[in-house]
Amino acid sequence: MTTTIYAIASKCFETYGQGDFGEELKICQKDAYHQDGTFPPVFRSEHSAREHLEKMNYYQDKIIVKLKLRD
Repeated sequence: MTTTIYAIASKCFETYGQGDFGEELKICQKDAYHQDGTFPPVFRSEHSAREHLEKMNYYQDKIIVKLKLRD
């Protein structure tokens, strides 16, 4: 059985070598610099994820992504 959950990912540009690059989506840790980082929460609904995203101070490079949770 699978369940859909929602997370907030960051848009990042990645260089792969030989001048090849692309945009990736990454779920990044918060406060990982000089301490143990924590991952952002995941949500049961896209609506809840959007509410959380809109409360963040800086979210222009963020996007809501769907993940499949498998048992």
